[in-house]
Amino acid sequence: MKTTYLRNLLLAVVCLFAGTQAQAQFSGSAEQYPTANWSGAPVTFSLSEVATALETDAATLGTALTTYIEAETPDPLLFSAIVNGNEVAWTTETTAANNGFWMTATGQPVAYGDESVFYASPIVDTDADALTFNLGQMPNVMQAGQSAQATLKLTLAAKSVTFALTLNVVAKPVFEVPEPTVLESQLNILGTKEVVVEQYPRGGYDSDAVKLYIADALEALGLTEKSLVASNLDTLLYATQYNTGDVEQGGGMKKDSLTNKATAGGIGWWLRPVQDANGEETGECSATGWGDTDRFFLESFAYNAENDSLTCNLGQYPGQCKDNEQYFTYIYMIYGQKAYRFKYTLKLLEKEQGSGLSAYTKVGEANVELEQEPLTDWAAVQARPDVDAIAAALGCEVSALGLVALDDKDNFAAATANNGGWWLTEVGTAVAYANGAFYIEPATANDYSVLNVGHKPNTRQVGDELKASLYFTNGDKYYQYNVTLKIVEPEYVEKNFQSVETRTFAIQALPTANYSEVEFATVSLEDIEALIGTASPALYGLNIDSVAAVKGAYSNAWSCDPKPGFWLNAEGRVSVWGDANSTVAVGFKPSTGVFYHNQKPNAKAVGDVFTTQLFLVNEENNKMITFNITISYVESLEEKEEVGTENFLLPVDMDEQIIPIDLTKPAQALGVSVDDLLSPNNYYLRGMKKDGTYGEATSCSNGLSFDLDGGFDAYGLIYFTIEKQGDATELIIMSNDPVAEDFNVSAQFCFEVNNKQYVYYVKLLSKKGYEDGIETVSAEGRQSGKLFDLSGRQVVKPQRGLYIQQGRKFIVK
Repeated sequence: MKTTYLRNLLLAVVCLFAGTQAQAQFSGSAEQYPTANWSGAPVTFSLSEVATALETDAATLGTALTTYIEAETPDPLLFSAIVNGNEVAWTTETTAANNGFWMTATGQPVAYGDESVFYASPIVDTDADALTFNLGQMPNVMQAGQSAQATLKLTLAAKSVTFALTLNVVAKPVFEVPEPTVLESQLNILGTKEVVVEQYPRGGYDSDAVKLYIADALEALGLTEKSLVASNLDTLLYATQYNTGDVEQGGGMKKDSLTNKATAGGIGWWLRPVQDANGEETGECSATGWGDTDRFFLESFAYNAENDSLTCNLGQYPGQCKDNEQYFTYIYMIYGQKAYRFKYTLKLLEKEQGSGLSAYTKVGEANVELEQEPLTDWAAVQARPDVDAIAAALGCEVSALGLVALDDKDNFAAATANNGGWWLTEVGTAVAYANGAFYIEPATANDYSVLNVGHKPNTRQVGDELKASLYFTNGDKYYQYNVTLKIVEPEYVEKNFQSVETRTFAIQALPTANYSEVEFATVSLEDIEALIGTASPALYGLNIDSVAAVKGAYSNAWSCDPKPGFWLNAEGRVSVWGDANSTVAVGFKPSTGVFYHNQKPNAKAVGDVFTTQLFLVNEENNKMITFNITISYVESLEEKEEVGTENFLLPVDMDEQIIPIDLTKPAQALGVSVDDLLSPNNYYLRGMKKDGTYGEATSCSNGLSFDLDGGFDAYGLIYFTIEKQGDATELIIMSNDPVAEDFNVSAQFCFEVNNKQYVYYVKLLSKKGYEDGIETVSAEGRQSGKLFDLSGRQVVKPQRGLYIQQGRKFIVK
């Protein structure tokens, strides 16, 4: 659906290689300084030499490479990586700019994230007879002296060549830059250079290369060491800043302060129109983050010392620029108190009226009506054109079918959605995502037998009708395919789930400037099965209140990858990526029992706290486990390692209740003795508060207190101690006040030693509820002779502790 610029940026820096160095027919290396941005260093080969090795010509190879690079979903067989002698195919998970790969330092393709170290992106220039691989680093990861290597395989018509590529990170030369003046009003501007770029309004993020010759600018500034200019350009170039604050504080206008903090690829900025004091746009644009009110971007600034040229790429925010508009921005090169100004002007041309299908002959028409409820996610319904009948009408094979849509000028529209599809207005005009109401796109690239159709989340009402016509083509003939998407009243079934366990995760996270998936907790699949009867649960979240009133409280409308997972709004309710208030995602990996979280770039600050509640559900018996999750954003992480977990049932009564507890396992996991855990001098015991954080540590003899809601409280009504009685260890628990017969709450405590935690998930039950639970387990035990623990789970290899068999409790010592 929506491809954000950040995603494009991440994709735009992804690599095309992998693997250990094989017997490559071509090899090359590039050097780069440690970088905090997405800039790359080129490794270039002769296109014609590569073509000769593939037993073809440069034109054929260039066409194949261009098709691959420009495809929304390319042919994964064209490029692959060689890792330890094995071929690794391209996938969407590892893709990057121009459909390359993100990789580890040894060339293993990986998804963008914690494991990714560097990227390689293919670039083809047939006029220059060049096939280039742009190599770049994951920002702030590689250090001087390190290197990364990969081997890329290119296959065309059953012929293959390989490229061994190396990126060497070298120390950056020392460059003494005088303290710069960073207020535009105080700059000593020595001169101005201007370049005007003409473009038609665009529906994609494609850009044009822009070049300025700046020898006189460097001379005026006194920058004589040109090699140092090239390597330190990020410390010399500044952009004006857009004020995103409230109107009363100058929001929408231009700040006087300048910035060299990049917001686009490499050294570069996204640029938004600024207003005058009357709120009128001036035509000038200033730097800000990516957003749908931006107009254009400048990125990948570089200086070539050989010809004194300053280059960058200029492109548009899709669908935001109109015919005959004009925008400009100032970029400053600042050296101490002196500055030189570069003015970049984007002039929008008027697209001529196209002929559309006037030169084509219509051979047939079909209509399809689809229904969809108002969506809060990106779900799609499917249209299934009869491609065999359409191909027959056009007199061609199915494989020869083309599919087109028309823009507002009656021209064939460039793809703006996945797999060569389009975003469309309510009446079917192909537009960029920002202006689209719904989309129609092939479910699989180059296959028109199934078309996914869906609308933007949270934008439609019951009764809306969205209509569009697409056209199957071959030669000078076309077949019209009309699609109507009707928004209908949803059919909902209330989900009545029973929570049988509550667990709390209180974690810390660092605010980041990029998307970064972080795993934060693992739940035993055996525990899940014991608690709710399945090891393959479904993940649910909470609907926002307005949706819950119609749909019910719970939602499984997954909205982030890897699925299942949700983007969540500020209240922790299920939302979508496109919601500006949805800055955090949380998901679950069912094969491993791992929970993960993600955050939007620059959306969180130190001190922020995010809370949510998710549920693992057995949809057959409606039992679920509730997870209370709190994420605190901090300046530095205090690492805690969970080394073990146990479930525990505890009876609550005004009379003391004594429950055997075996501390052998936690002692071993924490690297101490049982006596160490029990020592009154060791404060290893901690209870979890309702906010998901652990309280102050104490000793077993001092014990812990909990409120009736299960949260740790030093003055709570329920308290317990852990004491040694002879060879046995006992947990002694009682309540100051009586509890109801149906009393049933969850609590949590742990032993923590040297930042390692052994966690107990506790169910506090009334004495009657506890004994009833024992009886339920006892009944099955009497019939089968099986062995159960006090949580009702069957035990095959008992450790020390209290168990039930044949309806009787006994202790294994």
